[in-house]
Amino acid sequence: MKTSLLLVALVLYGTPLFAEPSRILCQHSTITVLAETKAMSDVVCEAVQVGGTFLRSLDLNLPDNLTIRLSRKLPKNGQHGSLGYYNATHNEIRLLDYEAACDADKTTPLFGIPMTLAMWRSVVIHEITHAAAQNEFTTGVPTWAASEYIASVVQFSTLPEAEQDKIKANYPGISGFASSAEISLIYYMLDPAKFILNSYLHFCRQGNGSGFIRELLLKGLPDD
Repeated sequence: MKTSLLLVALVLYGTPLFAEPSRILCQHSTITVLAETKAMSDVVCEAVQVGGTFLRSLDLNLPDNLTIRLSRKLPKNGQHGSLGYYNATHNEIRLLDYEAACDADKTTPLFGIPMTLAMWRSVVIHEITHAAAQNEFTTGVPTWAASEYIASVVQFSTLPEAEQDKIKANYPGISGFASSAEISLIYYMLDPAKFILNSYLHFCRQGNGSGFIRELLLKGLPDD
């Protein structure tokens, strides 16, 4: 898989295969990708496959007829500084394409290290996790912080081991949230990289795992 990601990276910076965004349906799914190149669509569909497999291990499934749209810029709708977001109303994910994400990452590196194709793919997986979790929460519970925790766990869990090791080495003091009381939306907004790593390490701790995810879906977390 690492070799295929490197080969795709060479294509992404080449001449676009399509003048206009092309609509591609990911194999064995109802998920549509809109992207300028087939290479980018292929990486997104790979993220759908890899992320979807991990999501199913948590008893989560991607919604039908989800659209994933890649672009050079995101709409000005309060998502400043974001690499992407899920719009539940339209059942659509908007993401910066790989080249635009690399440019944005030069200003504010996501994990304090240069963006790689594998890391960009993990951003796709982060957003499809929001889509999968959206309708699984108990009606009325606060979901923002809980959804970011779940998306962070799936994102980091599906990163190649080499990328995981680089990120962990960049944050040697991170050991995982001590309790659910430390998981907050404010922390995520202030330092998403540390939030993501803390979430993953907390999830991996004995006694947490998928059981904790089910608890979050049932009860949510305070959105403060």
